[in-house]
Amino acid sequence: GATDSDHLARPVVESVLQEQGMSVIAAPRLPSKSTEMAPQIAAATSEARDLYLEGRYTVAIEKLEGLESKELPQLLRSTSNTALLVEMNLWLGALEIAAKHDERATSRFQLALTLDSKAKLDGAFWPPAYVTAFEAVQSQASATATAVVKSIPPGRLRWDDQAKKQGEPFQTSAGPHYVLAERIGHRSTARKISLQPGVVESLTLELSSSTSLISVDDAMSWYQSHPGDAIRAIARTTSASRIVVVSGDRLSLHDDSGKLLSRVRGESPRVAARLLFPRQQPTETKSVLRRWWFWTAVGVTAAAAVGGTFYFTRDTELTGTFVTGSN
Repeated sequence: GATDSDHLARPVVESVLQEQGMSVIAAPRLPSKSTEMAPQIAAATSEARDLYLEGRYTVAIEKLEGLESKELPQLLRSTSNTALLVEMNLWLGALEIAAKHDERATSRFQLALTLDSKAKLDGAFWPPAYVTAFEAVQSQASATATAVVKSIPPGRLRWDDQAKKQGEPFQTSAGPHYVLAERIGHRSTARKISLQPGVVESLTLELSSSTSLISVDDAMSWYQSHPGDAIRAIARTTSASRIVVVSGDRLSLHDDSGKLLSRVRGESPRVAARLLFPRQQPTETKSVLRRWWFWTAVGVTAAAAVGGTFYFTRDTELTGTFVTGSN
């Protein structure tokens, strides 16, 4: 269950700073990236069904492929979305048959079966000829190929629904596949590619830097395995000078280079906060009451395994309004 330390974030930190005579502004929580995809896929396939019944096969294909292209990084990020990708590829395969694009239909059915070898085409809706075409693809023996994938700069890699290591060759089935590369503070890159039988395919995915603010679930996930990368990305996208990580009964204070400045563990929330944030003394040129410290609670993850909170601060004068959001 939740402990006092789990709720250390906003109330305790703010009260400690207020006791020191500082002004505290809490900005809105950043949105989570774990957006539920099922409703979007259900709405898209429902529309595709209507278009199919109207004989508008090409329009239905374009709409589904547009959604796939837009949401592919999100769909590949979690194995919980694999079934949605399978459903989308089954729909696209059947629609390609309707549009008399047999090779494209085969590729889509292959991709659905790569993601789920037990996938089935709905015989209650689709014509028997479509089901027969799908079963023909299903009965084919899969040839093999070898792939080597890396990203620049190095990040996390997913091949279909499996994690892969940078630059390590692995054997897989020939034919179509999905690949995803991501790194905190960078735009994710996802593609659909096709491998030829018996060929060694080397693929390099380039990740461009992003100035968009980072969701807390991504930040905490990366902090567990690559703390320096996570801290530097947060600092770059927020112009923060100090970042505080609250995880369980531990508070960690980092500078914008990722360096750990201080850590407190096992203390009560209030004692821990006071140890990290000692009372500030006013100076002749600027009193504490005139100094603005901006703390933003980036949020709390729903997943207990990587739960935590991030704060960042900017010690600066402000003449306008500080708003948290994507650039």
